[in-house]
Amino acid sequence: MMTERDYPCEFCDTALEQEEKRVTLTLTRNKKIYVFEDVPARVCPNCGHRYYNGPMITRLERLIRENTLPNAEPIEAYRVPYADAEG
Repeated sequence: MMTERDYPCEFCDTALEQEEKRVTLTLTRNKKIYVFEDVPARVCPNCGHRYYNGPMITRLERLIRENTLPNAEPIEAYRVPYADAEG
């Protein structure tokens, strides 16, 4: 469970209360992309900035580092240079 925040969003400075949601978190480590689904986060209702629980992020980083992701499965992805998408 994440703790309540009693200060404004650090990006848009709104005083609106962040909403507790489940989101998709993407981390890139050593040229590998890890997509974690259903991650708890507090989300600013004004700008969408996400706040994550520090110990939870530390645990995900450890799982990546130790390569102990028991339910991980490969997904298909495409690398597209930005220049190709401009046109």
